[in-house]
Amino acid sequence: MTRYIEEHREVHQLFASHLYTCDLDDPFNELKDHKEDPGHVYPGEYWGAQQNSKAKIDNYNPDYRVLEKFPEIKEKILTICSDYLKGYFGYTKNDFLISTSWITITPPSVISTEHNHRGAFFSGVLYFDEYDEKSGRLVFVDPLTLLKPYNLESIYEMDRDKCWSYVITPAHGRLCLFPSYLRHKVEKNTSDVTRYSLAFNILPKGRWNVSDSDSMIDSEWFAE
Repeated sequence: MTRYIEEHREVHQLFASHLYTCDLDDPFNELKDHKEDPGHVYPGEYWGAQQNSKAKIDNYNPDYRVLEKFPEIKEKILTICSDYLKGYFGYTKNDFLISTSWITITPPSVISTEHNHRGAFFSGVLYFDEYDEKSGRLVFVDPLTLLKPYNLESIYEMDRDKCWSYVITPAHGRLCLFPSYLRHKVEKNTSDVTRYSLAFNILPKGRWNVSDSDSMIDSEWFAE
């Protein structure tokens, strides 16, 4: 019979994808007042349902630099994100910037299908509005799912280190930050009101992937 030396038994949790959340005490009235302005981003599923409304699609001009209108909120978000990236990951030799930002709209009965944010380093979402249990949760998907040959049920499927997906419930003031490769989606908004949130991407300052012309990024492209 095989015996174990108990103190020598250990499970090594390798290559985790880190999701950071915090709740901010701020009414975010400036963003709420901006909800009815043009330039917000709808899920592709919404436009699929608007095929017979060509005027709406022709007038669609999304604003992907929306935080430039709200410098104090931008600075608050960037400070939190930078502190996290430097403090938790140890990226102390790097500075960071918000490259793009936009307000997403999820009307009632609409979802946002699974996607990630290619070309960014970290991405985030700020829930600046009011929400309830029907507003549509944010769902993250295990990036290794496609590499796993067997989809077995587990009694531990809700454990963070064993789950196939992980859910964040929107709440006013909640900020989420995650690596941009992490695929995610929004469940159907089953409420009677439109769901608003602020999404953004983070880049390290400097020039990256210089040897690859297809993916080279220079943070000066996003300079104010």
